[in-house]
Amino acid sequence: MNKLTICLFSFLLLSISTYGQPQSRKRDFNKDGVIDQVTIVEDGGPAFSSKEIQYFDGKTKKEYDFSMFYSFGSFFGICNIPDVIGSSGSESIGEILFSRKDTIDASLNWLIEACSNKVGLKGSQLVDFSTKYTPAWIPGEPKIPQGYYAILSNYKYEKLLKNTEGSPGFDFNKMKSASFWIDYNPHNHKGFRITKGEGENRIYTTSHGVVIKNNKGYSWVFVNDNRLFDANDKLRWPSIDEVQMIREFLLVKQSINTGDVNLFIIDPVSGFVIRLNKDFIGLGPIAKVIVNEEKERVELSDSSGKNYSFTLKVIMETFHKVFSL
Repeated sequence: MNKLTICLFSFLLLSISTYGQPQSRKRDFNKDGVIDQVTIVEDGGPAFSSKEIQYFDGKTKKEYDFSMFYSFGSFFGICNIPDVIGSSGSESIGEILFSRKDTIDASLNWLIEACSNKVGLKGSQLVDFSTKYTPAWIPGEPKIPQGYYAILSNYKYEKLLKNTEGSPGFDFNKMKSASFWIDYNPHNHKGFRITKGEGENRIYTTSHGVVIKNNKGYSWVFVNDNRLFDANDKLRWPSIDEVQMIREFLLVKQSINTGDVNLFIIDPVSGFVIRLNKDFIGLGPIAKVIVNEEKERVELSDSSGKNYSFTLKVIMETFHKVFSL
């Protein structure tokens, strides 16, 4: 057995032995002059992981239990912060839980706004999902950040917490909370690929994201995440099949590991996003998307050969109808 094999085997044994085992840190986290203790237990399953956290206040001798839940199909996790920890404790415990702190970047901000504004549309209509975000144009070349965490206000991001269920199991009757940690892990974007867009626009895609770039800069316009809509159970499986443009609108073909395929239409100027209702248009998983620029028409077909087409005018009318409700 060579040295590399021994090192890898030792690391595996260490990982197995520590996973699920309590790890404790003692420190005056809330700066009240008395040593506190935080204990963390990591656990998980085939499609999720979690961090169970117990905070022991050295001064009051009270224990506070809360948790961070991660879906392997989502780029971020959320955990409410008990007020008793204080601002200094929020940062020092955040560093223990998640490593580095940073400000919200454009890709995570897209997810936050899209999750906050998502709407499921019921009934027999062309669109079954919509959301919106605030377009932001950033100079330079698109970048994917390293993972980080941030501390955000419960009040300011109330809609995000409501639409993503916030922290599972957080007992607001026992613990007051004015803020939360958001932990962002964007490594599964796995770099950019460039495709030609419409006119001066260039389209950059990752395994799960879409960015448009022109003379104004670059802008995130789509991120696949199962906290937002139906998506892959695990981000290690790519979801962006292809992206095309018709006039200023982007057509994003999204594949899910269940075999389902959806078409999202995005207006990067307004920040409006819709998903076509396949039940209404009568198609199975979408196999082909053909854009006829001359006729300003989009033609869809599924694997059985069924077809559905719509015009640029229909797209514009649909956006107006959905977002004027």
